[in-house]
Amino acid sequence: MLEKETALWPRSDPRRDLFDDAGRDPVSVLNNIRLTEHFKLKEFECPCCKTVRLYPALLEKLEHLRNARGKPVVITSGYRCEKHNSEVGGVPRSRHIEGKAVDVKAPPDEQETFRTLATSCGFAKIILYGKRGFVHVEI
Repeated sequence: MLEKETALWPRSDPRRDLFDDAGRDPVSVLNNIRLTEHFKLKEFECPCCKTVRLYPALLEKLEHLRNARGKPVVITSGYRCEKHNSEVGGVPRSRHIEGKAVDVKAPPDEQETFRTLATSCGFAKIILYGKRGFVHVEI
């Protein structure tokens, strides 16, 4: 655990307050902010670099989908930097890189219903990944 008082900044320095009680850095703290009733910024961050790129229209449609579905929409892959996209075998011009797509956890037996709801919420492209247990949605 990182002590706020020691090595980083003196007690009087306002930067010291960027670290929370668990010693997390500013990016972790900032990415923990709530964007909507059901989503936090950290759900969209790239797992390798913690960067986030997120189009507001994607967030609006996801919130609409969450409300229409009546249960959580769990994001398994949000924004991807070029490096991470390459590592996971994403296509070179993936919408994940642009912050315009997410993969969402969905059991195989719920994916057709999920597609119907996602279509009604205005997603431009929906790809079912069946037994892999997720659905790709993009604007």
